[in-house]
Amino acid sequence: MKINSETKLTGIIGYPLKHTLSPKMHNEAFRALNLNYLYLPFEVTEEMLVQALAGLKALNLCGVNVTIPYKEKVLPFLDEITMEAKTIGAVNTIVNDRGRLIGYNTDAPGFLLSLKEYGIEISGKKILLLGAGGAARAVAYALLTAGAELIIANRTKKKAEELAEDFSAVGKILEILELGEDPISLQSYFMAVNTLPLGMHPYEHQMPPVDFTGVSSDFVAYELIYNPPETIFLKMAKEKGAKTINGLSMLLWQGVLAFEKWTGVTPPVDVMKKALGISC
Repeated sequence: MKINSETKLTGIIGYPLKHTLSPKMHNEAFRALNLNYLYLPFEVTEEMLVQALAGLKALNLCGVNVTIPYKEKVLPFLDEITMEAKTIGAVNTIVNDRGRLIGYNTDAPGFLLSLKEYGIEISGKKILLLGAGGAARAVAYALLTAGAELIIANRTKKKAEELAEDFSAVGKILEILELGEDPISLQSYFMAVNTLPLGMHPYEHQMPPVDFTGVSSDFVAYELIYNPPETIFLKMAKEKGAKTINGLSMLLWQGVLAFEKWTGVTPPVDVMKKALGISC
């Protein structure tokens, strides 16, 4: 990859960014297509967020991904936000369109593309969503727009109720549950999606309070965490013969969509998979 006066810049803003895999994924794709683009990590503290967004225009970046903790915080400072991103309440991809910053959410469609790759059809299926934070909002939107019937479980029931109220017009939410000491039986669900940090550092030895007893090989356990690649939640599901998916799949497909928005080109998915360590 040659860097010169015509190199177009993209990247990711968030804090911290020490473990982000996005630069490797995108730069390998740029290299494979011989595109004169470069993707850089920009670790931005909260007090500098507004200046960083202004810098996208000043330095003429093509755009950036947005990650924790800024997916919701960037909204007031963008020139335009797609209806999908407004409904979700979070932006994870920004495009600089001739000085106008446009906010997109590629997490939700990326989540659905990951299910499609695995041949998983969710329309009319009963799905348990664990968590009610920012990541859960994108997943909930994706599931509901695809016709799934959703049950939301969270440690703070009020937050789950607020999520359900926000998305009441999007699709069918059957029930709100409070996560506590008593585990939720997964036997009656088609899929459970964990958006909680339980299983990720420093909570590697924890998992959501769920019970896999009676789960069949048709069950799908989806974990948004990808480091470690196999959490206790996924290990328990695998022991029951269930299908398991970790967060690398959603990371990949949201990245594919962001790449297309910045370049107008479809990226080489196999190259991006290899960069992430996903078996093709």
